[in-house]
Amino acid sequence: MERAKFNYLIQIIKDYPNVPKYLHEREDEILHPWHEQDNNIGGGRPSSSNGQERLLVKLSDDRRLNAIRTQYDAVGRCLANTDPDTFRIINELYLKPRTTLTVDGVADLLHMPTPTVRKRKSRFVETLADELGI
Repeated sequence: MERAKFNYLIQIIKDYPNVPKYLHEREDEILHPWHEQDNNIGGGRPSSSNGQERLLVKLSDDRRLNAIRTQYDAVGRCLANTDPDTFRIINELYLKPRTTLTVDGVADLLHMPTPTVRKRKSRFVETLADELGI
């Protein structure tokens, strides 16, 4: 796997704990867009289209929102389908708020050889890439 793709997938994994916040912020941006205040009194025409329908269409068609959901679901499926040791490796390296361990530190913590930890990490990232179609 190319290094850039690998790093991109690692970043998706690192963002996983924050995705619900990102989703909420993006939905809030769509539902409550900022409009410049019109100081002109009168002369404006009322909008005849249904605002609720436009919001639903915007939520379902928003590319960024759909991409974030797709990535979140893919990481969740990969974490749910992995073995406990690999889950703990990924958790220690990327999901904890303040990770202090390296691959060597995780290997010591789990009493595994370092190459095994690297292989499991790489296999998890490859599974995520397959899940996302990358």
